[in-house]
Amino acid sequence: MANRWDERYNTKEFVFGTQPNDYLCQVVQHIKPGGKVLSLGEGEGRNAIHLAKLGFQVDCVDLSIEGVKKLNEWAKQEGLQDKVKAFVADLEAYEMKPGYDAIISIWCHMPSSVRVKVHAKVVKSLAIGGYFILEAYTPKNIGRGTGGPQDADRVLTADILPDELTGLKTVKMEELERDIHEGGGHNGMSSVIQYLGVKQA
Repeated sequence: MANRWDERYNTKEFVFGTQPNDYLCQVVQHIKPGGKVLSLGEGEGRNAIHLAKLGFQVDCVDLSIEGVKKLNEWAKQEGLQDKVKAFVADLEAYEMKPGYDAIISIWCHMPSSVRVKVHAKVVKSLAIGGYFILEAYTPKNIGRGTGGPQDADRVLTADILPDELTGLKTVKMEELERDIHEGGGHNGMSSVIQYLGVKQA
């Protein structure tokens, strides 16, 4: 899996563009100003750079060496190397530090057996009052050619997610169709799920 993403990211172009994810921009105001954020499967860095420019301290994890290299170079170019820290790691084995004010999962699709473990770690790692922000593809998007995994085990639905995030209160969760344009990687009308949850005392 890492080699596939390394090959994809090993280009001057940004596979998913340089603009932040639309849904993240819609809900970013929920995150504590200046807070600490963890981004799962951050890839080339478009969401991390955006968050750092807003004043957040951002940790990033991705499986791809090339993706993290690209992210770190971009952060340095923007003078944000003190705001953005990126690590190459497999999320199944990665130990998340406690106390994050937000954790984001934007198009971070994993096999269900791995995702359940990662989501349990997300709940533990969030600070009280911290938010989990997720956007993922649903099974309806398989075969459309507009982006996302073509494996039904890696996509998500609204009836699955709350069970995997026991300990969070759902603020908003919606399956919807929306037109996505993120570089060449995500392009066209897509079926997605958007989730916002908060950890309460």
